[in-house]
Amino acid sequence: AAGRALRYAAPAPDTPQGWEQQALPIGNGRLGAMLFGQVARDRLQFNDITLWTGDAQALGAYQPFGDVVLTLDDTTGPVADYRRELDISRAIHRLRYTQGGVHFAREALASHPAQVIAWRLTADRPGRYSGRIALTDRHGAALTAAGSTLTAFGALPNGLAYASELRVQHEGGSVSVDGNSLTFRGCDSLTLILGAGTSFVDGRPPLPRVQAQVAAAAAHPWAELLAEHETDAAALLGRVQLDLGRSPPERRALATDARLATYTRDGSDPELEALYFQYGRYLLVSSSRDALPANLQGL
Repeated sequence: AAGRALRYAAPAPDTPQGWEQQALPIGNGRLGAMLFGQVARDRLQFNDITLWTGDAQALGAYQPFGDVVLTLDDTTGPVADYRRELDISRAIHRLRYTQGGVHFAREALASHPAQVIAWRLTADRPGRYSGRIALTDRHGAALTAAGSTLTAFGALPNGLAYASELRVQHEGGSVSVDGNSLTFRGCDSLTLILGAGTSFVDGRPPLPRVQAQVAAAAAHPWAELLAEHETDAAALLGRVQLDLGRSPPERRALATDARLATYTRDGSDPELEALYFQYGRYLLVSSSRDALPANLQGL
């Protein structure tokens, strides 16, 4: 698994081009998300493979589900040592940076065993997380906030019901409701558990199932969720090794976007070619497990 990661030294622009070329995907076969790695205001765009506008008569189209929007207070000052990566051997997205002398870190995963997306924010000094979390919807859902939980539920014009729930767990500090969003103050760390689903498979309202998945995942410490996810992902992603030869050390040191540009110009990067092959396997595992087949647009 050495070197099996996509690495970037800057956030992905929150634009359509940034989404296509630099945002990084996680998925468990049914749920998926794109991560941009922004510092002050980050966005996790998520989807479910069954959210579509079609029916028995019309082909329809897959739909984006919603966004988790994270806004941090007190992010003044320069950002140093920025690094974000997608570890495709463990199916984990990581972000690290330093600001104001504090080392911040974020990890995100889409767990197949737990059937949720989990996003954890930590720092090496206590009380450094203050800000706001919002759950947005693209299709006019009813949005509610209660306790430390955000909920959205609604239906598409074809009658397909959908629901999502985000639970915020915190160590230190406080979390409170502010309209349809949550405000957090002075937290040492945050763990966000996101569930989503539709009525596609059984025709039943999806909210109770989504709530049960979130509650079950939230009952486990982060370390357990992470270990369970890594074991599950490795069982598929670790089955195939491809060795095309070694690349020059100066190529391995480059961020992925710079490495691609250099490869386009000069070629001669066999480890990048092997990474490309493994990335294809990662995407297929992320978009087609125990669900509908992988599709061109959608998950």
